[in-house]
Amino acid sequence: MSSMKPLIYLVEDDADVVDVLLDVLRDNYNAVGFGGSKELFEALKSSEKPDLFLLDINLPFKSGIEILEQLREHGFNQPVILVSGYGSRGELVKSMNLGVTAFIDKPIDFKELSGAVTRLITSTLLTKNREHQLVCHRKKDRQTDSNLVLEIQRLEREETELSHTLQSLAHYHNHPVIS
Repeated sequence: MSSMKPLIYLVEDDADVVDVLLDVLRDNYNAVGFGGSKELFEALKSSEKPDLFLLDINLPFKSGIEILEQLREHGFNQPVILVSGYGSRGELVKSMNLGVTAFIDKPIDFKELSGAVTRLITSTLLTKNREHQLVCHRKKDRQTDSNLVLEIQRLEREETELSHTLQSLAHYHNHPVIS
C-alpha cells in the first residue's frame, strides 16, 4: 500500500449507494467505487491492489459472485464482503466456498458494515505484518548462513595453509608429518 489508509474497492451499480458508501468509508479508508466488473478489472491491471473488496451480488452484467470467481482465478485473495438486497441460499454457499469473509444485507446497516470492514482490514494488516516479519527473519537467517559459509571457507583455507606449512617444516627437518 502506498497510501497511509487501507484501500477498499467497491463494486456497486447504484451510483447513489456508491456515493453513500464512499462517504462512510472514506473517513478511515481510501475507498474507490466501480460501477461494474469491467472498470474494476481495468483498475486492477494498472493500479495498487486493494486490501478489501466490497461487492454487490446483484449487478446487471456480472454478479458479485462471478466477479469474485474471476478475482480468485486471477490470484486476488483479499477479503471480500458481499452485499445483497436478496440472495439465495445457493449464492451464500457458493460465496463461502470462494472465501467470502462477510455478508451484509441491504438495506445496509452502516455500523455492521463498518465493524466488518474494520475487523477484516485489521486482520489483513496483521497478516501482512507477520509475513513481513517472516521475510525479514528469513533474510537475516540467509545472511547468517552466508556468513557461516564464508567463515568455514576461511577456516578451511587456513587449515590447508597450516598443513602445507607443517609439511614444509617436516620436510625441512626430515621428519614425516602424520596427518
